[in-house]
Amino acid sequence: MALRNPVDHKAELAAYFAANFAQRENFSSYWRKAINTRLDKAPPIFIRKTDGSNYSSTENAGKWILVDFWGTWCGPCRIEHPDLQKLYLKSILDTSASLDIITIACQDTKEKVSVYMNEFKYTFPVAMEDKKILSTYNVHGFPTKALITPEGNYLVIPFTATG
Repeated sequence: MALRNPVDHKAELAAYFAANFAQRENFSSYWRKAINTRLDKAPPIFIRKTDGSNYSSTENAGKWILVDFWGTWCGPCRIEHPDLQKLYLKSILDTSASLDIITIACQDTKEKVSVYMNEFKYTFPVAMEDKKILSTYNVHGFPTKALITPEGNYLVIPFTATG
């Protein structure tokens, strides 16, 4: 149950684990193994960011990678962006940086994205969709997030799951 619905049951599982299995391994290690056994291997991401640099998920192997699929036209995406900006700033200030963030603007133009980013002073990294990545990551609505584990597996979090 905890793996299917961690929001409601992870704390219960952690308490049960501590009481019964803590001598074998720590809960964090157990949790990561349990999560990764249920996930598919993440397809590599090679995409050009709007600043002209390239992004490669393989260069960030060993980190958690949050991939955010969004559009300037998407109301729920725009609502999430102040929090995404805060998370991004926190991740770049953390010298132990175990989280990498890449956002992918979809069904949009580079010009509209540039105006939007400048208007709200967002600095999180943005790439434009390349017409392949949406099907590769099974994106059918916006916003959608993919979370790639340090072990190279991923889980897609559609908007309906978080909104």
